[in-house]
Amino acid sequence: MSDIPSELHRQILLSLPADSLFRFRSVCKEWCRLIDDPSFVKAHIQNQVSSSTLLIKKEGPGSPPLYLIDFDSLEFTDDLNDDGQMIEAIPVKQLVRLDVPRLESLPENSCNGLILLSPFDLNKNWAVWNPLTGDYHQLPLPEYPAYYLMAAGIGYDHVCDDYKVVRLETFSVGDDDDDDDDDDDDKYTCRTLLYSLKLGSWKQIMDSPIDFLGRLKYVNGVCVNGELHWCVHLYGVLTLDLVTEEYRWTFLDPVPFPEENIDLDLDAISGSLILTSNYFTSTGYHFDGWVWQEYIVENPWKKLFSFHLNCSKKPRLVAYMKNKKKVTLQHDDGFFWVDIESNSVKLVTVDGLIGISSQVCPGSLYRLEGHGSTSKPVSTSTGVKRKRKQTKKRTITRLKIHIRNES
Repeated sequence: MSDIPSELHRQILLSLPADSLFRFRSVCKEWCRLIDDPSFVKAHIQNQVSSSTLLIKKEGPGSPPLYLIDFDSLEFTDDLNDDGQMIEAIPVKQLVRLDVPRLESLPENSCNGLILLSPFDLNKNWAVWNPLTGDYHQLPLPEYPAYYLMAAGIGYDHVCDDYKVVRLETFSVGDDDDDDDDDDDDKYTCRTLLYSLKLGSWKQIMDSPIDFLGRLKYVNGVCVNGELHWCVHLYGVLTLDLVTEEYRWTFLDPVPFPEENIDLDLDAISGSLILTSNYFTSTGYHFDGWVWQEYIVENPWKKLFSFHLNCSKKPRLVAYMKNKKKVTLQHDDGFFWVDIESNSVKLVTVDGLIGISSQVCPGSLYRLEGHGSTSKPVSTSTGVKRKRKQTKKRTITRLKIHIRNES
């Protein structure tokens, strides 16, 4: 290996999945130093933007309840049979600690392979968790309690090299009636709190440009290019720039929705912001999708796909594979794969996984530090404490995938 230029080493390793790199740290000291280098970690995350690795949660009894599966490795052919094909899956151990909330369902707020565990109970601590490394970072409760949580999100500030957690919430500002202390007379207003993982503290930032009170149900923010986005149904998209920590507002007027009675969803998929609408018909669900073109002022939403699925329950968009021109939607016991050029549909099921939830979760080498991190400090010869970087032994299992044409 000494005859191979170090830059070529780096480029080869950058092309590998995070779980392989996590194991390869033990190959030699040179690789360990390279894989642990912060610049390598950031470059690897950028390479994972278009990843179709899904974190799948199995509902009901059984262990382990979580798997990481790279669906990019699946082969799609017209010669389908019932034998199925084998695919590697990484069992993920659920984070079980009394001081950290459990992952109850998917999708959750996530960014670059880090998941924000944010229970709706405002009296419980939140945590940021890396399911691949097992690291977590516990967030302290904000100083002033909120009345109601409207929305949340986690994103990456590339200028400060900092992950930031945001919560949009309402809180009481006093009674309307000075003569009555009844809680029913309380006045409420909105505020935005931002937590910096680098600084380890909360702060209140500028107000939202819209009064989202009553317009926003609890929704997950999606992060694209250093900005968090929330969809306010039929009104527009609320965006928070994590570098400037300033809001902007984009109306949805240019989008030609096919029906008035529709559901809207906003997703960060393959590094793009995708808006989907769906509505139910007598034969199933109809889906339309638009991709946000950031630098186009007029009509920035470009139509990406339109298709119909014969199903009784609403599926959820989880991935878009640009290279294969396929859209992935999850339903109760599997996935629909839709070819957006031919509109052909395939049903994908995984043996042993019945009743599932999922979301895109590229593997991340990012090590979480601070309060609640699972990395244990050890003393060095200089007396300075540092984090022990251990290579955890991880079992890779193989699951059988069945792909068939959907009639």
